[in-house]
Amino acid sequence: MELLAWAAVILIGILLIRFLWTIIKLAAFAGLVLLVIYFVRSMVETAASFSL
Repeated sequence: MELLAWAAVILIGILLIRFLWTIIKLAAFAGLVLLVIYFVRSMVETAASFSL
């Protein structure tokens, strides 16, 4: 019975770690996308100010 409890704890732990890892990857990807958008926008604004 104790072995079953340990197996359940380990399984839940693995699932939680995988879930958190997925969230971390998604957050990193979203941050990267936002950074690229911000960078492109600032470059476009700079280019617009130079062309005027």
